[in-house]
Amino acid sequence: MKLAQFGTRPKWIVTLIGLLIVATAGGWFEMRHPRLEQRIYRIGFDNDPPQHFIGKDGKLTGLIVELIDEAARRRGIRLQWLLEPESSESALKAKKVDLWPVMTIRPERKGSVYITEPYREDEICFLVRSESLATRLNDLQNSTIVYDGGPLDARLLHLRLPNAKLLAIESPKERLEAVCKRHVEAAYFDEYGALATLLDGIACGEQGLRVIQVPEMNGLLGVGATFEARPAADAIREEIGEMAADGALDRIASRWRFFSSQNLAVANELARVQTRERWLIAGISCAVLFLLVTLWQAATIRRALANAREATKLKSEFLANMSHEIRTPMNAILGMAALAKDTTDYGEQQEYLDDVITSGESLLALLNDILDLSRIEAGKLTLELVDFDPADVARRVCSLLAEGARRKGLHVTCKLPTSLPRQVQGDPARLRQTLVNLVGNAIKFTERGRVDVEVAVEGESDHLVRMRFTVKDTGIGISKEAHRRIFESFVQEDGSVTRKYGGSGLGLSISRELIAKMGGELRLESTPGQGSTFWFILPFEKTHEMGSGAVDQCLPREFEQIVKSRVS
Repeated sequence: MKLAQFGTRPKWIVTLIGLLIVATAGGWFEMRHPRLEQRIYRIGFDNDPPQHFIGKDGKLTGLIVELIDEAARRRGIRLQWLLEPESSESALKAKKVDLWPVMTIRPERKGSVYITEPYREDEICFLVRSESLATRLNDLQNSTIVYDGGPLDARLLHLRLPNAKLLAIESPKERLEAVCKRHVEAAYFDEYGALATLLDGIACGEQGLRVIQVPEMNGLLGVGATFEARPAADAIREEIGEMAADGALDRIASRWRFFSSQNLAVANELARVQTRERWLIAGISCAVLFLLVTLWQAATIRRALANAREATKLKSEFLANMSHEIRTPMNAILGMAALAKDTTDYGEQQEYLDDVITSGESLLALLNDILDLSRIEAGKLTLELVDFDPADVARRVCSLLAEGARRKGLHVTCKLPTSLPRQVQGDPARLRQTLVNLVGNAIKFTERGRVDVEVAVEGESDHLVRMRFTVKDTGIGISKEAHRRIFESFVQEDGSVTRKYGGSGLGLSISRELIAKMGGELRLESTPGQGSTFWFILPFEKTHEMGSGAVDQCLPREFEQIVKSRVS
């Protein structure tokens, strides 16, 4: 009897454990996947055409409104749209709303609000008058810039343009009118807002407007939410991905296609043409317009063909130069190795092997240049952000290359004022590589005289310090016609330079790209026969000073040998 009772107990235990597992799994699933249809989610918006805005009929409309509404409908999520005068971040923090349809993903927002994985990219631009000399972000450093007043936009502008004066105007049309009336130099917009405002019609006279695109300020956008509403935000984001797969996203975008597929420059040109049309004589014939378009297309094709021929010529010259640059050290390596093998004299063998090592280092330096350029063109070059002493980096570069300069009878000086910051945050390795390229070039192309390296503080704000690096020589100089071309890949001023001095023609191109990646621009001042001055300004983040050279490490011996071989 006891044996029978003992045998039945495990069945009850197994059943009880099974019920507990099912109940636990159900509770966990309910926590992870709550029934989102049980409540109404308040979703905030502001008047930001064409994304979300109140139309002329008084109803809410916009590309993002249609997209979010459809994704929520598919997931059974009920939404209540609320016009919110505060910023998205402030409204979510105060829990005035549960969701926000589109928010820029920024590290400083982590912990205060929740933002889903991105579902689109926010493309940023500045609109300036056509006559403006500004062509890129750095040209606006000391300008007066008008923006919509958003706190996130203010932080981004202060970070990128610490010396600019910011003026907040909420109305997009009034922002552009301030540019046209010369009250400010530039207006800050995202691509959608700029395009909608331009197409709405802006009378800017005959001067017109021009777009400066700044991809370095672009951001990724996701659905914003309070942490309590995170499941709803994630569900909407996931459904947007499903809509992209089944074609629903394309159908919604097609109704707003002129916002997403047209280039801002095209829209700006369209607005200028519409203004000019008011003053044109109505009797201009279609035949004349067709002829002008045909001539323009023909000129465009001719320019494209000329550029293609020039690119082909440069690539061919580069391949010819590389063939010579690679064969020379390879022949030396093979020849010296054969001589070392055939001799039994130890001292003679050492001389041959030293030549083999030198040739190998030259070949490795050339291959490193080609690999660096490949990484840059493929967009795979990454930068570090560490504490380092910028003066120590410049000092080490001068010390490293001084011996090669001395053998040529040149004098290298390194001017480092005591006012330089002892510690900044940036990428010391890429800064060192850039200075090595510039100083090495200066030594290579200078027959007599000196090479001066100078570092100075150009300006600073609460969080950033802008430093100017200058390399000046008394060498052969560069003609005005060659100023632009020498920064292109595979290019030297002319073939005789390549034959006389050697080299791949990649150093300045790599330096320019590295400096641009770090937030600066490589500039040149030069006169043939009187020397050249290369300079650039880089922004670095401030850090607590820890003593000069506390983080920057000595150069590895292999890197020293490679660098020395470049200027020997």
